[in-house]
Amino acid sequence: MAITAPAIPNSLEMQLLFCCARTHLNTKTKQVIRELLQQELDWDYLLPLAAHHGAMPLLSWHLKRIGPDLLSPQILSQLKDCLHRSARRNLFLTGELLNLLALLKEHGIPVIPFKGPVLTTSIYGNMALRQFSDLDLLVDQQNFLKAKDLLLDHGYHATTPWFLNEAQRMSVMQGWGEYSLANQNETVYVDLHKRLVAGYLFSLTADLDYFWNFLEPVTLLGQTVHSFRAEENLLYLCIHGAKSFWERLIWIVDVAELIQAHDQLDWRRLLEQAKTLGCQRMFLLGCFLAYDVLDIQLPGEILSKVETDPQIKALAGRVYQRLSGEARYPCQEDYTMASFKFHVQAMERPKDKIRYGWKCLISHTIFPLYKIFRPTAFDRDFYELPPSFYGLYYFIRPFRLIRNLVFMSWASLRASTPKESVNR
Repeated sequence: MAITAPAIPNSLEMQLLFCCARTHLNTKTKQVIRELLQQELDWDYLLPLAAHHGAMPLLSWHLKRIGPDLLSPQILSQLKDCLHRSARRNLFLTGELLNLLALLKEHGIPVIPFKGPVLTTSIYGNMALRQFSDLDLLVDQQNFLKAKDLLLDHGYHATTPWFLNEAQRMSVMQGWGEYSLANQNETVYVDLHKRLVAGYLFSLTADLDYFWNFLEPVTLLGQTVHSFRAEENLLYLCIHGAKSFWERLIWIVDVAELIQAHDQLDWRRLLEQAKTLGCQRMFLLGCFLAYDVLDIQLPGEILSKVETDPQIKALAGRVYQRLSGEARYPCQEDYTMASFKFHVQAMERPKDKIRYGWKCLISHTIFPLYKIFRPTAFDRDFYELPPSFYGLYYFIRPFRLIRNLVFMSWASLRASTPKESVNR
């Protein structure tokens, strides 16, 4: 099965990174890696690129084993240090995750850990091979506020701006479906989720709460925790990847490694469930990327579904352009027509397209006005109000801006030098 856009970009550095983006290498891939290492590589480009794509541990792991004789002592030392740092950091975060799970269990709060340590342990088999920076916890809506308050009482703090009170933070978090926290010295970041598909703009109408009914045990540092079953985990990874434009190579690696780690996946049920949820195209896109980029094997029924949906290959072509640097999507909070088109094209149900289009329309009309008139710390300095009267700042801000404009205009008549911005 071919695709118009090249799955592996042409630069030597990208070829090397793609070759190393997997846990197990065959003889042919190892030979290609050694041949690439004999070329003149731009390491100042390759290493930051690998870090950006979350594949630095995999790159380090394979290069130090396959071609240590072809690496300079400096590069080899950097690769070894990367693996040691990744292992230490991941073990530390895994220990913190177990402490949080014990704390929540002690207070009777059901919780599902996902991504991070659970994903790394269950499909990579080596805690050092996948870098992650935070801990993701799913709590049902009934216990969400209780869990949030519990973490705040145990030394965590919200990572939203300091000038927002708790009610305002909850209002901000409401649209995203998650509450972000950090411990006191900010060595541990936690995303507390009340729904899996979070985001103010991108959302599915489907309810993913049924994931709670299909869990399987995972052993972390000798302790057993429960997370998503392989099928549900695969669906989630494909939805998450589509939501974020598959901007990082490691997200494709996650899908490939999960599929290869579970040779008894119920593909027929996966297709049916994805269709019910309205994410079948996203699911097929994720599987196809893993197949086309990382050479994993897929059942014939999956490949047949891909062939009958031309949108999947068109989306894959855009992903490859992004990965190779030929096209660059912005951060997912900064929506453009290109990112809007990608999301709409990834949805198969008209009602999801309409809902998403409406949210984008609101975000580009009402929300920009809201950003202009949203109160800032300067408004609080101008006139201090009790937290319960925070809403009055929306009326104070226009008055302050007009006042500043008048003063600036008057000053400009008296002097030629410009003054500070009116809309700081």
